[in-house]
Amino acid sequence: MVKRSKIKLTFSWLIVFVLIFSPLVSAFMPIAAAETSGDFEVSVSYDANGGSGEMKPLTVACMEYITLPENGFIAPEGCTFKTWGIGGTEYAPNEEVQIRSDTVVKAVWKDVSEVSEESDVGPSAEAEPAGSVDVELPQTELPEEGVGNSAEGADGSQAEVSEGSGLPASSEMSNSESASSEKPAPGEAEKAGLDDNPDHLLAPDDSPYGGEIDYGIFPVMSFGGVRMMRSMNTMAANNSPVIGTDHPTQPGEVMLFKEAKPIAGIVNTWEVTLRIEGKDTRETSDVVLVIDRSGSMNDQGRMAAAQQAANAFVDELLPSDTTRIAVVSFSGDVTTNQGLTNDATTLKSAINGLNANGGTFTQAGVKQAEALLANSTADHKHIVLLSDGVPTYSYEIPNSTVRRDGYVHDGSDYVTGTGYASSAYGTSRVGNGSSIDSYIEWYLLERAYYNHGNSAIAEAGFAGVAGYNVYTIGLQTGGTGSDVLSRMKQNDGTFTEVSDVSQLDPVFQAIAGQIGAAVKEAAVTDPMGAGFQIPAANVSGIITVPASPPATYNATTKSISWNPGTLTTPIEPGSDIKYAELKYTIEINDDILAQTPDVNGEYPTNGSAQIQYTDAGGNQQTGTFPVPKVNPVLYKVVKELQDKDGTVITADRSFTVQVTGPEAGGAGTVRSFTLNTNTESSTKLMTDLRYASTYTFEETGNLSDYDVSYYVDGVAVSGADRKFTITDGNTADVEVKVVNKEKPGTLTITKVLDQSVVSAKSGTRAAVSFSFSVTGPNSYNRTFDLPDNGSWTKTLTNLVKGTYTVTETTTGYTTSVQVNENPSVSGNSADVTIDIGALNQTVTVTNKQTENMSVTATKTWVNAPTDKPDIWFQLIRINSDNSETKIGSPKAVISNTVSWNQTDVGLGESLLRYDENGNEYIYKVQEVDADGNDFVPGGFSKIEDGLNVKNSFYETNPADITSLRFEKTWAGVPEGMTPPDITVQVMANNEVYATATLRYPDTVVEWKNLPLHDADGNLITYTINELGINDFDEGTPVYTESVIENVYCEPSQNQTDWSLQNPAFIITRLTKNGPFVVWTLNHIPQAERVAMLQNVIAASQPDNFKQPLKDLGQYLDGGGDYFVWLEGANVSRDILPNDQSAGQITINITFNTDGTVNASTIHYQGENTWTHFAVGGYSSKLAKITNTYNQETIDIPV
Repeated sequence: MVKRSKIKLTFSWLIVFVLIFSPLVSAFMPIAAAETSGDFEVSVSYDANGGSGEMKPLTVACMEYITLPENGFIAPEGCTFKTWGIGGTEYAPNEEVQIRSDTVVKAVWKDVSEVSEESDVGPSAEAEPAGSVDVELPQTELPEEGVGNSAEGADGSQAEVSEGSGLPASSEMSNSESASSEKPAPGEAEKAGLDDNPDHLLAPDDSPYGGEIDYGIFPVMSFGGVRMMRSMNTMAANNSPVIGTDHPTQPGEVMLFKEAKPIAGIVNTWEVTLRIEGKDTRETSDVVLVIDRSGSMNDQGRMAAAQQAANAFVDELLPSDTTRIAVVSFSGDVTTNQGLTNDATTLKSAINGLNANGGTFTQAGVKQAEALLANSTADHKHIVLLSDGVPTYSYEIPNSTVRRDGYVHDGSDYVTGTGYASSAYGTSRVGNGSSIDSYIEWYLLERAYYNHGNSAIAEAGFAGVAGYNVYTIGLQTGGTGSDVLSRMKQNDGTFTEVSDVSQLDPVFQAIAGQIGAAVKEAAVTDPMGAGFQIPAANVSGIITVPASPPATYNATTKSISWNPGTLTTPIEPGSDIKYAELKYTIEINDDILAQTPDVNGEYPTNGSAQIQYTDAGGNQQTGTFPVPKVNPVLYKVVKELQDKDGTVITADRSFTVQVTGPEAGGAGTVRSFTLNTNTESSTKLMTDLRYASTYTFEETGNLSDYDVSYYVDGVAVSGADRKFTITDGNTADVEVKVVNKEKPGTLTITKVLDQSVVSAKSGTRAAVSFSFSVTGPNSYNRTFDLPDNGSWTKTLTNLVKGTYTVTETTTGYTTSVQVNENPSVSGNSADVTIDIGALNQTVTVTNKQTENMSVTATKTWVNAPTDKPDIWFQLIRINSDNSETKIGSPKAVISNTVSWNQTDVGLGESLLRYDENGNEYIYKVQEVDADGNDFVPGGFSKIEDGLNVKNSFYETNPADITSLRFEKTWAGVPEGMTPPDITVQVMANNEVYATATLRYPDTVVEWKNLPLHDADGNLITYTINELGINDFDEGTPVYTESVIENVYCEPSQNQTDWSLQNPAFIITRLTKNGPFVVWTLNHIPQAERVAMLQNVIAASQPDNFKQPLKDLGQYLDGGGDYFVWLEGANVSRDILPNDQSAGQITINITFNTDGTVNASTIHYQGENTWTHFAVGGYSSKLAKITNTYNQETIDIPV
């Protein structure tokens, strides 16, 4: 509603009136050369603004003037036509206006009951100078969204707004209350505690000048004839756009993206990316940078940081043919440093030329910015205000009544509030630059102050009502300064508090991104699809760009809420396409099993995610994001039970199958599935696979009654192939199947013959046999005998489940039966039941013998003398594998017989009649000494034949003896191993004549007292037999005739008796040049004697010895052959009977019972005759056997 009042103005103020209003009138006047008419057409349309009817639109050339028509609409009920409104300015019908772009002319209505009211307005309402004239000024009321604030009228006057301002309400006070003119006490000019001189003024500056506003500054450059574009809203089509590939191409276009991509190495888990991209609108924008250059901006590098950030702000928005920027700075005054332009160079020059000094007149800075934007034709207008502290100046409110009506109570004082109309403020500056408050008057017994912060807030409100977006930045401001700046933000504007000057750049960048943004006030709701969720551990990993504000996830509703606001982040530096992005990880859960996939087997990861936002044209929009689809990898575990014939059965049995695979640390985790084949033959599809890896599976528990087969997707697998591999999210679903086939039953019948001692007579029995019969289900009947082919056990196989009866039909024994491990019971029959868990049954039938075992052996002597040696027999049992077992200890043979009975101590379990095959054992005896060593009596041969031993006596003639030497060689014996003892037998014409035992390291044994001829005068042939030993291969005996060894010399100059150790021959010379005496235990044929002596000399290396061998060698080399030969074990004779000095030689040899030498001595009666003895070893025959280690040699039975 238009309010008019008559105001008397002096002629001088009339000139001011013209100066003030002329810039506003010129807003639709031709612009200087920079804004010449274009060559394109624009439209003019009419808006009924709540009324009804239509008015014909116009098409005119850009920059053309038109005359506004009379109203052609029907007014709303109760209203009447007031005027036309264009861009917030009212025009009367028939008034000419210049059209610069597509224009909407809106009808403005007023209440028909409203009457004109008068009010005092003007530079000062307290006095009316002489010479005044009456002038009626129209006061405009803004459209609905601006009701409650004020705006400048077309003529430049400040129009008073109605009650109920949208700014913070002032305290209501009665105009009838009087104000005192009493002045405050000295020092109370400013409010206590706030007079802190934040801008470092050298002295208070309370000059009324500095707030002069220049309303005549027009844009320096046009928008280049660009036709204004309205924002386009492009929602996602059926073909979902691809992130990183597709981008919006038209100004104002918005694209919505959503993708779900598998995570490398992970299955059933996806990274979902939701993205919004908007291309900044082509609509025009004018931005006024309002920069604080008060003295405090010199602190801590603030001004330099502000200049740097402002320059970056310019670079972010320019060059552009749709955006212009102006620079306004303020301290104690206000300056337009650069008008609206898109020339970045001139803007930066203006910014860099700022110097900090003076107080803080924030209201003036905003007011000047409003004046610049009032002359702008841009579609969008913005003020970006940077300040570092509280305002210390504001405009005077000259009308005391208006001022007092706007007071608010602030503790114990009154201050001016924020609810004044724009017309309430004058043009004079108030304040002294050192505090946010300036004293006004004493009012209602309290002090009243100007609050410069509230005035700045009010001024920002006027800009907001005019449709301007006001952004504020507080640079290291305190609590009060931040509060003021926060309350100054308007419309789409924001407030940002910056504590570090280095943070200015990103703040300015963010604001720049909001200007012209295609998406503002965006809010996204993103529900998860059925069967999908964000894992609890991943909720904290939800990523948003920008990082603030973060998204929130409701685990109950499984939905994400996110309010990215205005898109300000460019997809790349300098791009006019801005984006916001949301990333999170999802996985499947069991709810997926209740969902139906599409024809491709895919499931939607999300519900209908939606965005609500304001587009570049201020229109509310709602968009729907694409819905990604994925194909999860599921698996099923199937259990099948079969009987022994392969028929599927559904018995009430439970089985456990384990699937083992990786977990997050790589280690294996076991998933167990228990399935009952009667109620649940398979699992549901399982959703718990998470890693691309190999999974193994096996059935656990007691499976002994089943043959278990494994299958993967119908293919049989076993062993190391019992696994399945998940390669990636494209792997087909997997079925794991485990088949348990019942094994057939078995019944094992074992026969035990108890041969323990009984109280009965001894005796023998032929081989035994026991007969059995088995009956069972389905007319089952089997008969058999045990032992069977040497086995005492019979196993019946492939039996069906049921009860079987086992019966032994043989009689004549004491019989008992035992089922499995149960106690034995008397009888010859037992029942057993074969079933699952007891498929394998055993029945043991024991028969106890009724007669004890006994063995008797005999001894036979042939040609034996009366004085026979003592001998012992060792009883030996020959086992079924031909091994031998010694029974008890050796027994002495008395009266040529010896017996063993099972009742003897220690023989009850070894002296048995039957072997394991039911056959009778064979027993034999070995002739041994008392310690159990093999033994042959001296002078006897031995023949062992089963339980009989025969010894034949050989009488030995000391003059008719020979010798036999045995040498053992060990080959391949491992280090640290000691070869075993060996038993060596001397065989005389293939009969055992003598034995000896060699214990390592002894490897040689020699027999000297062997008869050369038998009783019939025939030469005896001697050979060696070695008894076998474990782990060694025995070599073939190698024989050598007439062997000489161990030749040595004995000094004899002053001796008559010598020990000969173990001699085989003795050679000496009676006197110098006398005959040689040769004595040997061996019979040497006449023709071989000289050859034997030559061999002795060769073996003894005579050059190394003294007499007699050296002399003998020389003698033989000279052809001499005079020797005296002595034969026999015991010799005593005169060597040369005719030579009294020659004396007598006596030789004595004694033998052990095994034929080896016990002791030997030589005595000579005339000691001066002898010089040296040559003593050596000589054997008629040498036998050598080499034993080679071989671990695989079968052990020799003991």
